[in-house]
Amino acid sequence: MIRLDSCKIEAPIDSLLNYNASCFITNKPTNHEGIVIGNTATLSKQGKGEIGLNGCCIDYQNDKITLQLSSKILYDDYAKGININTIEQAIGNLSKTGIISLDTEAIINSASLYLTDETHHTFIDDLLNDWPNIVNGLSCACVNTRYTPTPYSTAGNKGIVYSTDHKSKKCRLIMYSKYIDLRMKKNGSFLRMCKNPMKVLNESKNTLRIEGNHTSFKTIRERFMLKPGIPKLYDVLTAKGQPCLYYLNEITQPKKNPQLELILKSEYRGRMFLENEGINTIIRAAEYDEAVIESIIRSKFSYASYKAYWYGRDKSKRSGIRNQIIALRAQDKQHEPGMLNPILQSIIKQLQDDYAAAV
Repeated sequence: MIRLDSCKIEAPIDSLLNYNASCFITNKPTNHEGIVIGNTATLSKQGKGEIGLNGCCIDYQNDKITLQLSSKILYDDYAKGININTIEQAIGNLSKTGIISLDTEAIINSASLYLTDETHHTFIDDLLNDWPNIVNGLSCACVNTRYTPTPYSTAGNKGIVYSTDHKSKKCRLIMYSKYIDLRMKKNGSFLRMCKNPMKVLNESKNTLRIEGNHTSFKTIRERFMLKPGIPKLYDVLTAKGQPCLYYLNEITQPKKNPQLELILKSEYRGRMFLENEGINTIIRAAEYDEAVIESIIRSKFSYASYKAYWYGRDKSKRSGIRNQIIALRAQDKQHEPGMLNPILQSIIKQLQDDYAAAV
């Protein structure tokens, strides 16, 4: 089953039944001739204080409404995420806030999805007490050199992020303790909205939350296995794709480095070349060979720029590509291929079961 933690959707203005004008700011911009060229009502800071509604814009000029929703609108059912079974509950709870009232059926059937974070909860015994070892095990399980495991660190919480350095196609998977997250001050208002906050907290004690970020039409279509066109909310909630499981399988499987010839054929030069190809990908493709990598950088930059990027711009020279090669080689030696550890095996099995859960 697909479960969304947050999403940005757009629907026809006919989906709007009513809204509390005191929670919105009206904007009617004009051009230099004084002619009105827009007419919108945007959720104010006061309105954004409502749990589960992170943003809303009513666009009368283009007859559409844009909503940014969080699964916290489900309150005690937060852990279920926004899925095909809870979407009516989510829209219904939103309409009960007194800020905005929506036609539930119209939203489900006609809304387009612009971006989303997909999420799943997996359970690990003694998660909190064994947290450092679990994070270390998850880091070492990354054997695909396209991905780099880095600490996921927020105030008081720790976890891991698997990500690529390709700007043209960002891939990012996060794992962290949901219990620690819910106990933070920022979630106090959410817990007070729940009928049984202690139950919500206790059920999250051994929960490892997994989130995948999907921020464009292209990535949403590819990862959820949708047909061409603008993704629809209903199609995503009933999709056959399994994005988080796909990522984990990729992360834990060795992958051949891309051919250097393909990198050298890139049409980009200078900084755009590094951003498009990803410096870590270039280093790994060249198998950490300093001479080969230096020749690539020389061919893509002017002499002055080459020196700045190769040796580093600061006086210590620590920021240069030359030093990045040394650091990445040392880092990758810690993540050599091996059997999946029991923790990751359990996570993958739980993801498989959750995706297969009856709708």
